[in-house]
Amino acid sequence: MARFAFLLLAVFLSACSVPPAAAPVANAALIAHAPGVGGAPLTSGSGRPEPVTLWQDASIFGLVGRLIASARKRVMVEMYELGRRDVTSALGVAMSRGVNVRVITDPTVKASRHSAALLDRLGVAERVYPVDDVRHQIDHVKLLIADGE
Repeated sequence: MARFAFLLLAVFLSACSVPPAAAPVANAALIAHAPGVGGAPLTSGSGRPEPVTLWQDASIFGLVGRLIASARKRVMVEMYELGRRDVTSALGVAMSRGVNVRVITDPTVKASRHSAALLDRLGVAERVYPVDDVRHQIDHVKLLIADGE
């Protein structure tokens, strides 16, 4: 019986871990460093394809800071845990430069609530994602769009 239960568990776990087949890509070399990831390559403002980097640690915040600092028209952010003062301060600086800054936060995260209060003091437009506490929902999105990129 234990052997059957183990086999059944292994089948269920392996079924959950199989990624969907990747769509054909015009230039597969652009995403070769990200096995299992498919889709069309990203393009820069010049229209040339550029590689996609998948971030898995805090080094992403260097890029976040550079994107916010380089924005000239608009920055839109949606983050599950927006608790970094450097990010919220950069959003305030961008807004003071005349950049249209919009932020969506998750009210279930204490750090995000503190950042929302700071954003309000800085005059940055911030909205709370309408989570359903009864269903234990969260807004787990991590999104930043700067000048449409």
